[in-house]
Amino acid sequence: MPILRRLLVVVAGLVGLGGCAISTPYKRGVAVAPTDVVVVAVTYARYRPDQAAEFWRLTNAVQDSLPGQAGYVGHRLRRRLFANEAWTMTVWKDAQALEAFVSSPAHRTAMRATARLVEDAGFARFEVRGADLPLGWEPALTALAEQGRTYERPATP
Repeated sequence: MPILRRLLVVVAGLVGLGGCAISTPYKRGVAVAPTDVVVVAVTYARYRPDQAAEFWRLTNAVQDSLPGQAGYVGHRLRRRLFANEAWTMTVWKDAQALEAFVSSPAHRTAMRATARLVEDAGFARFEVRGADLPLGWEPALTALAEQGRTYERPATP
């Protein structure tokens, strides 16, 4: 195969990967019974390319804080390859545990930076039974699409 043709095949393959996403394994916190109802929070962010390092620094700080949060059941992250998109999924024993996490210093710091780091974002909350854990991305992404609230960065003149 001529070199130009090989190069085109490689470039086409890399472009095709832009639609692919990778996910971390589900990380468990406290155990829940199969019949327990838990709260799932899903977020989406399309971050500015020039802010990627800061976005991931803050995301990792929030992720590192999770095991120390009361009522933390588990989490996973998802990222689109060759794109500036990321998703988080956290699972909590109840809505009060989730609200306490939202008020935590690591989460508050990350949220204060959102306006300058992201171009648009969305979030959703829903409930599942403990038997459904670990939860895959399909129900989380469906909830985000169907009932998620969004933030879109205002256009700059």
